[in-house]
Amino acid sequence: MRTGVCHGVAAARRDLAATLRALQLTEPKVGVRYCGIGMHPYARWQDQQIAPLARPCQIAHELQSIARRACVFGLHVHVGVSSGERAVAIMNAIVPALPMLLALSANSPFCDGQDSGLMSMRRQVLASMPRTGLPQPVTSWAQWVHLVEQLRVGGHVTGFRDLWWDVRLNPLFGTLEVRVCDMPSTLDEVIALAALVQAIVVALDRGQLPLAPEFGTCAARATCESNLWSAARHGLHGNSVDYYGAAAVPTNLACATLRLLDHLAAIAVELQSEREFDLLHDIAHGGVGAARQRRLYATEHSLRGVVQHLSTMIFPTASRDHALAA
Repeated sequence: MRTGVCHGVAAARRDLAATLRALQLTEPKVGVRYCGIGMHPYARWQDQQIAPLARPCQIAHELQSIARRACVFGLHVHVGVSSGERAVAIMNAIVPALPMLLALSANSPFCDGQDSGLMSMRRQVLASMPRTGLPQPVTSWAQWVHLVEQLRVGGHVTGFRDLWWDVRLNPLFGTLEVRVCDMPSTLDEVIALAALVQAIVVALDRGQLPLAPEFGTCAARATCESNLWSAARHGLHGNSVDYYGAAAVPTNLACATLRLLDHLAAIAVELQSEREFDLLHDIAHGGVGAARQRRLYATEHSLRGVVQHLSTMIFPTASRDHALAA
């Protein structure tokens, strides 16, 4: 599923709601149910089929069983940026926020019918693929173009789409593409995370967030990697060094997230994202999707029951649509 170009979160909500309503009509016709989730809790990756399309088949041929294991589902948010130079600068500056985005969206605790012990198993599965994780440090648009060209000439990639970083440039659309999030289970959560990504990019573009350390330094990169592991393992309860505070201080991801939301409050008002930020505050106080899945499992005593319950949550409700129209 994807949206068109949306000038604000209200437009994105309308776009996705229309697609979801159309999708809902197909359920009885094709005999499937849909849900939003970072990984299917019990489906075996060995049983999945590769779509008979050129790109999926090419990736499967190159990566073999690594590609076949990656039965994962993520939320990708594109934000338009004025130039390649600005996009590179923002790509570097947004890295310290990625653990908070992962912690807020963590929605893949189960894998192969077992509790993985993680809040986001999806990210760790993706880690087995090449060119994933944090973006490589480049300092200019020319350096980024050179990197992609070197990899292409070396036969490692066919283009920038084979860079599966947590955040990357997308020159095809003129956007910064944030890819770190697990797929949420509700439309409201999808739009809230998109609103947060938009607000972060706007704040960084304007210099309205405290400056993070130079991403290229070994210490900053190692710390961001550890923050991301903590988010994948513990979600919002994970430890973190908060680079968006007044100074780089140790805290937990929930506190760091709430501090970031406070920094962005005025921009949220400007972007008409107050409703979405209210939901993000609720999530930061304990409503993350992975925890919800575990609560459902404790009630349902069945991963099939968890999936069945989640399949009722993804579609928009009439009350939400009416609230939006009003």
